[in-house]
Amino acid sequence: MKKTVHVVGSILRDADNERKRNYVNLILTLKADGEPVRHYHLINYAANANSVKHLLKISSSESREEMEKLYSEKNESKLARNRITYQTIDKEFDLDSDKEFVDTLSGAEMKVSIAKAKSFAGGLRSRVDEVLAEREARKFDEREEDELFGHREAGADEESARISDDELLAKEASTTFGKATSETNKNWGMF
Repeated sequence: MKKTVHVVGSILRDADNERKRNYVNLILTLKADGEPVRHYHLINYAANANSVKHLLKISSSESREEMEKLYSEKNESKLARNRITYQTIDKEFDLDSDKEFVDTLSGAEMKVSIAKAKSFAGGLRSRVDEVLAEREARKFDEREEDELFGHREAGADEESARISDDELLAKEASTTFGKATSETNKNWGMF
């Protein structure tokens, strides 16, 4: 299974003074074997012009539209405040060897700390494993349910709703198998 992350976004810079801080605004799509698993919105910026420390914020969702909305809102608000698009990014990274992904995030333009970039890459890898395990468990449960109850057709529910009272009594009698009520309910006890 190939784990990849597709990074799309832009790095914004001050229109008048290019030495001022960069504003990183990205959408990341986590993929397993080319199939999207989860979407992230990442922003990284310095709090003010005098600050060296950058603030990293990451939001996640299963909906790409939600992340695109966050991305476009940030992009439009920053472009309205005398920023220009300095660099655009549209690249897919392999998470099995995350060196290139970590180097890109912690590079001179994006300025995410190396520790945070490595931690984020590791979190992405484990998230792929979690989601795939959940999907596999769900498929297994569905297969097991189909085997247990058989494949139902459109009219099957209507037929099962038409069980007569006599059939229900016969079914109940077969489960208790002629035992006395006290013997059938002996394990209930007091709470």
